[in-house]
Amino acid sequence: MRTDTMAYRQNIFKILCIASTIALSSCGGGGDVAAGLTGFSVVPDEVKWAGAKGDTLCQRTAGGETVVTIVGGTPPYRVVSSFPDGAIVSKTEVTGKNPTFTVTTGPGCMESVTVLVLDYHSRSVTFSQTVEAGDELDLLTTTDTSSQ
Repeated sequence: MRTDTMAYRQNIFKILCIASTIALSSCGGGGDVAAGLTGFSVVPDEVKWAGAKGDTLCQRTAGGETVVTIVGGTPPYRVVSSFPDGAIVSKTEVTGKNPTFTVTTGPGCMESVTVLVLDYHSRSVTFSQTVEAGDELDLLTTTDTSSQ
């Protein structure tokens, strides 16, 4: 009778293992939702602004706007600028079906200011904004021909 009891227990154990495997595979696994994560990026991921000719201090580049779209990832998204006065973000949290935010240039030239976007799972992507000085004006001597 002892071997029958052991065989019975082994069969019950096998049935429970098979049932657990079926249950876990039907719900997509038993772990975290990491298997369901999608790609994560921003479009565009980089923008370069240039001052007009003669604007060597980038005084007239302030107010340039770029609409950035978040693709993939898991909402809500957190948005943080590495230089809030140079790359002004319209939102610090983004949600919804069409997740977008606007980055506005601040005053002055700046090298690669980064805007960090974090999704719900703390995955990160970046948007980079550069504001370059305009070319210097050519200082040429001109002749006034209006009186001739």
